[in-house]
Amino acid sequence: MRLNNKFWLFAIVCTAFTTAITVTLAVIFWHQIDPPGQELLIRLLKEQFWYFFSTGVFLFAAFGFTLDWFFRFYIIPLNQLIEETRIMNTVNPAHRLNIDGSREVRIISALINTLGDQYLSAQHIIDQSIAAAKAKTEAERNLLATIMAELTQGVLICNLSGRILLYNRKAQWLLDKARPSNSGEAPEEATPSVPKGFIGLDRSIYNLIEEPLIHYAFKEIQDKRDRQSKSVTARFVWVTGSRRQVEVEMLPILDENEQFAGFALILTDTTQQFEHTRRLDHHLKISIKTCAPQSPPSVPPST
Repeated sequence: MRLNNKFWLFAIVCTAFTTAITVTLAVIFWHQIDPPGQELLIRLLKEQFWYFFSTGVFLFAAFGFTLDWFFRFYIIPLNQLIEETRIMNTVNPAHRLNIDGSREVRIISALINTLGDQYLSAQHIIDQSIAAAKAKTEAERNLLATIMAELTQGVLICNLSGRILLYNRKAQWLLDKARPSNSGEAPEEATPSVPKGFIGLDRSIYNLIEEPLIHYAFKEIQDKRDRQSKSVTARFVWVTGSRRQVEVEMLPILDENEQFAGFALILTDTTQQFEHTRRLDHHLKISIKTCAPQSPPSVPPST
């Protein structure tokens, strides 16, 4: 409803209410006086009609001016106060109230403007803090990524749910190597194959490495923490789908409350080392058999 309509509705309601009260009091007063008094009152009204009429018009005019003043200095400013405060709260926080009304309305407007200035100042400080924190985090992330890229070992960083947060090229190369070749079938005991290009951010490490292995390493790390051991790491060997042997070292990542926030996996391909050791062992066994003294042939007894 428009303000003009509200004003006239408010004026009509107030006028009707005032008129109803006046008529009711006049009727009650009329019935309270005796007939001679009623005749005297009628004669007085006839003789002084214009005086009473002028007084009534003056009272209604004063009432109308008072109503208009109240509406213009209180009702309209309050409506503007609501609308402009809604603009500050939703569309434009930099908007400021400039309302001409009563003293109380102007005080409320000034307080709302002060709160708006404080809100913008606080929001600016928060935005600067967030931007600085993001820049610092990004710089640390880039530094960590640069360091990881130069490592000769594969590194994977995951959160508690096993989602990959960061990895280096060596880890990607190593996990690509973990895929079984197409030339032959993997043995029955082999782990599930790793799809080409599967490794990526926010993907689960449990689709690459068996979940029981990581859970067992977690348990070992927790046991070492309970014993307050200096080396809080765990190691296990992961046999890939291509029958490559990968030594995995797990390191816990702790938050400020010394609680688990994730874990890091350091991957080392020990397949060649294992094959080299196995060949050395095989050659050593052959050499031992070759160099062992032969027992002399048995001589038949003389007759």
